[in-house]
Amino acid sequence: QGCTIVPQKIVMPILRLDERHIKDVAFLAELPLEDVGQFVNLALEFLKNGAKPGLYNSAAKKMRVDPGRIQATIEAIAQLFVEAARINVTDEDFLNALIINELGFPMELSQQLKELYVESKDYIRNLQKEVCFDLPHYKNLEWRLDVQMASRTLRQQTTPVFVLKLDTEEDGVDRTQYLQMDYTNLKHLCDELETALKETRTPYYRRIMRNVK
Repeated sequence: QGCTIVPQKIVMPILRLDERHIKDVAFLAELPLEDVGQFVNLALEFLKNGAKPGLYNSAAKKMRVDPGRIQATIEAIAQLFVEAARINVTDEDFLNALIINELGFPMELSQQLKELYVESKDYIRNLQKEVCFDLPHYKNLEWRLDVQMASRTLRQQTTPVFVLKLDTEEDGVDRTQYLQMDYTNLKHLCDELETALKETRTPYYRRIMRNVK
């Protein structure tokens, strides 16, 4: 007899934090829920104006913990929210990432963090626009191979050098840069560009691009 395989939807969390940030943000699970909002506010203040050691020391004294732990937790929250806002994840994806990822928060805490993220996402994205900068845009690339066959000191030598003419545009102004490199450096540059192009074909990259505006 035949059998029918029902495909299951696999949720792929797109929030990526390193192990250190995961460990630091896990401190939230030790706090009363009413204190979580205060930590998020401190994280938003950190994004806007930088660290406030005085505030962290006061909070550490009240909670009887090391001030460094308070600051690490605040920076971890900021990293979590910034990464989520940067790729513009939905509230559902944010909640799924908290549940499925290594964070392992209780549902009540995850729900509260999701609501705080939704409330602050536009604010964070506006901050990101303020600090972002435009890079020159590629227009054209020409190259030639120069080979020095001999010199006054060395009668027999072969020194190949690639000369590149790179045309870019920045703020409506065309710019031309001339670059010179040997084969080893040019090969390394080509390898890095090919690796970057391969990344654009991955499902993870395509999902991020659908969320980035």
